[in-house]
Amino acid sequence: MELARASGIHIGKAGGIVSDKFLRTSVENVFTCGDCAESEHFITKKPVLSALGTIASRHGMAAGENAAGGERVAAPVLGATVMRLFGLEIGSVGLTETQAKDANLDVIAMQVKYPSLPHYFEGGEEVPVRMIAEKQTGKILGAQILCREAAALRVNLISTAILAGVTVSQFADSDFCYSPPCSDIWAPEAIAAQTIMRRLKRS
Repeated sequence: MELARASGIHIGKAGGIVSDKFLRTSVENVFTCGDCAESEHFITKKPVLSALGTIASRHGMAAGENAAGGERVAAPVLGATVMRLFGLEIGSVGLTETQAKDANLDVIAMQVKYPSLPHYFEGGEEVPVRMIAEKQTGKILGAQILCREAAALRVNLISTAILAGVTVSQFADSDFCYSPPCSDIWAPEAIAAQTIMRRLKRS
């Protein structure tokens, strides 16, 4: 970061290098990406330092293309993450309830626990899902998931839904697959969306 400052590159409030949507810095013909670069959070529109390899690789491709004369917009940032700890996978995407409230968003958050497979089929697990949605629009803003496996797939699904502006009603009615050895009729994340949808209807 000291090299950037010494070069006259603008450093932002989050402590990283500031750039436009094409990853151009304040110095002509200099681009930025990776852990040192600030990114605009897709939901809050505020600058963040993501420090995620996924964002770094996507922004690196955009910065490289743009340095060669292209006009590729940097990928949106939601902070989709997953980790494994003591045999469990912990996934998160978008905003937590606290982060949403800190951003002055009026939200509703609900937590459910639902089996990954039908109760009569062996091998399933109870999957806790906490989902956050905007009260006024019903749009999904974030979720956190805990399970033994496939947390990344669930996070990726919700990440795509957030980027598409999907509401809890639309998500709950999505055509999810069903087969007893693979998935129940309702996915745990769909049950979370249904729960929020019912709460919104009562408010």
